[in-house]
Amino acid sequence: MRLRLLTTTYLEQAHFLRGEYQRVIELTTDNLAALPAGSDYESFESTGYIAIYNWFSILTSLTQLGRFVEAAPYEAEALRLAAATNHASTLGEAHVAAGWLHLRKGEWAKARSLIEPGIAAFRTGNNGLNLPCSVAYSAWVLAQVGEASEALTRLREGEQLLEGQAARGIVARHGDSYHSPGRAALLLGRLDEARHLGEHAVESSPVQPYWRTGKREQAQEHLTTATTMFREMDMPFWLEKAEAETGGLV
Repeated sequence: MRLRLLTTTYLEQAHFLRGEYQRVIELTTDNLAALPAGSDYESFESTGYIAIYNWFSILTSLTQLGRFVEAAPYEAEALRLAAATNHASTLGEAHVAAGWLHLRKGEWAKARSLIEPGIAAFRTGNNGLNLPCSVAYSAWVLAQVGEASEALTRLREGEQLLEGQAARGIVARHGDSYHSPGRAALLLGRLDEARHLGEHAVESSPVQPYWRTGKREQAQEHLTTATTMFREMDMPFWLEKAEAETGGLV
C-alpha cells in the first residue's frame, strides 16, 4: 500500500507537467480514498506529507481546468492540514496553491493575501524550488492591484530566479511562471519586456503553443464561448475583459 501511494503521487506529477489535469484528478482522488485513517501527516518514506501533497495536487489541477467551485473544499482542507504541520515548505505550498486559485479567478486581493504568506514561508524554509514561480505570481497580482513599485521589484526578482533555475536545467511549470511576470510587465507598461517574457512562456510550453491567426469569425466564436464560461464560473474580472474584447471585434 505504501509503495502504491508513493508511486501514484510521483505519477501525478508527471501528468501535471504534461498538462493532463483530468488524469491527475483521477489519480489523486484514488490516492486520497486509499489513504489509511489517521495518515494525514505520514510521509510514506517520501520527503513530504503524501496526503497533503495530494490535496495540493487536486486543488491545482481543478484550478487549471477552471473548476473553481469544486476546488474550494480542497483549498480549505489543504490550508487546514498545512497549518497543523508548522513546516515552512508545506505552509508555502498550501498558501500559493490557494492563491493561484484566486489569481486565476481574478480575485486579486484574495490572491495577494495568500501568495504573500506563501512566499514568506518559502523564504523561511529556504525553498528555492517553489520560490521563483511564487514570486512571479506575486508580480502579476501586485501590478493588478496598482502596487507598481512592489510589482517591479517582484518582477525583477522573479526573472532572476527563473533564469537561475533554467541555468540549472529546471524548467518545470516555467510556462505559467513566465506568463505571470509577462502580465505584470504589460500592466506596468514595459512592452518590450512583456514581449520577451511572453516568448519565454511560449518556449517553455511546447505542448500548449499560442498564436494569432487573424481569423475574426473564429475569434468571435471563441470569445462568445469564453464569455459564457466566465459567467457560469462566476469570474467577473475575466468576464468583463472578454466582453470588452468581443466589443472590439464588432
